[in-house]
Amino acid sequence: MGSEWVKCTLPDGKTITFVNLAAAISITRRSQNTRIGFVGAALDAYVDVIETPEELFKRLDEAKRAERT
Repeated sequence: MGSEWVKCTLPDGKTITFVNLAAAISITRRSQNTRIGFVGAALDAYVDVIETPEELFKRLDEAKRAERT
């Protein structure tokens, strides 16, 4: 599995976290946030962020382009 780290903001609007989208199994837009799901033993193997899925994929694309230059 590769590494595809993206900078995200938690729902409090202040806390920054970095998420490895290569490990995600789902990205779902909800009413107030986006839920990124991961494989895990716990039912709560997810993180909620304020960015939309489109914003996350745009950031990922930008990061990949920056790596190539």
